[in-house]
Amino acid sequence: MRRPPSDFLFLSVSDIARICGVSLKTAKRWKSGTTCPPPYVAMILRGNLGALDPEWAGWVLKAGKLYSPEGDEYLLGDVRAVPFMRQQIFTYHTENRKLREQLEGMEEQPAPSDWDWQELVG
Repeated sequence: MRRPPSDFLFLSVSDIARICGVSLKTAKRWKSGTTCPPPYVAMILRGNLGALDPEWAGWVLKAGKLYSPEGDEYLLGDVRAVPFMRQQIFTYHTENRKLREQLEGMEEQPAPSDWDWQELVG
């Protein structure tokens, strides 16, 4: 009998079957080490999204959070906010560009040391 993968230690047979979409019998054989599951099964049980698409290898979905390969943590709301944040950044850049264009046509104000104080105080 083989030793089951460590990914199986803390999961019940029913959880393994549900997560992997296999029968309870298959999940029981995998957990006991009677048969060896395909390599992608360990990735699925760890929540590694690389099991679904190689471009997402190293990204892990666990307990409702998405973790990047660098260890950054994202909640569902964070991911859903990305399009809104992109729009905000675009708007910021557009407004910033307009203000810079307006400033280009303006005369630069003299420094206080160059002011004519007699004229200002009357």
